[in-house]
Amino acid sequence: METVILAAGRGSRLGADIPKVLLRVGGMTLLERAVASLHSLGMERDRISIVTGFRHDLLDATGLRTVFNPFWEGPGTFSSYAAWAEGSSGEVLVVHGDLVWSGELLQGILEADGDLVVAMDPGRRCEPEGARVEVRENRVLHISKELPCSRSAGECPGVFLLRDVEGLARVSAGLAEDPSAYLDDAVNRAAGAMKVIPFPLRGSRWEEIDFPEDLARARELFP
Repeated sequence: METVILAAGRGSRLGADIPKVLLRVGGMTLLERAVASLHSLGMERDRISIVTGFRHDLLDATGLRTVFNPFWEGPGTFSSYAAWAEGSSGEVLVVHGDLVWSGELLQGILEADGDLVVAMDPGRRCEPEGARVEVRENRVLHISKELPCSRSAGECPGVFLLRDVEGLARVSAGLAEDPSAYLDDAVNRAAGAMKVIPFPLRGSRWEEIDFPEDLARARELFP
């Protein structure tokens, strides 16, 4: 199985002049933490790729396999996934690079049944910036930051296990040309054509880094 870390963004809301994935939390960069957490799940370093954009030269120097997203300045994440997925097939674990997490959160996800598995924290159902997940009969119906709290079963931190890369390409045709499209948009299309299931996280020790206060919370969680 392949793993791809989406790390093309600049992190302009943080005022950073480096890719967000190179921000440091507890003495390690977000990228170093992600690689360590993936290793604890059994993912080998030589099967991990990073999608780059802003200051891609800094990520090229990490020694990991890199894929450049020429549309990295767009607000969406789907163009980054599509840059990696072009010509690819099989299975992939997709992780957002601005996520601070530890491996125990995802223990068991690689054995989860489903064409597309969406990681979800049931303890966070109505965060203002959270990608809320609607679930019915153990199927993901929709992901959106605008989803009413009453329909939210939890928040997706930005981790997806995809067992059919080519299948997602078919249902998401055209999204790669839209720089504002998110991977969530592809999941929403897939919900009507593929078996999309939630995977409840094994704990709540994680933080998505969008704003300075998120970075401060992450540094408290992972001192």
